[in-house]
Amino acid sequence: MPFVNEHGKEALNFQLTQLIVMLAGVIIGFVTCSVGFVVTGPIIILDAIFAIVMAIIAGLKAGNGEFYRYPLCWRMIK
Repeated sequence: MPFVNEHGKEALNFQLTQLIVMLAGVIIGFVTCSVGFVVTGPIIILDAIFAIVMAIIAGLKAGNGEFYRYPLCWRMIK
């Protein structure tokens, strides 16, 4: 089904983008001997909250038969 396929690709791209952002924050924290966690810690927490809220919104839109494009998403899989 094309509708499910498009939603699946969009969700996968968003989750991969979130994974990259969170891994970058953790790596920066470790490389700077935990000093970077002062800056990246809140960013990682806000990113996790953002990902949960966007996934809920996308699920509601998909349930209504609407297509949803995630904001701030790097679309790697076309």
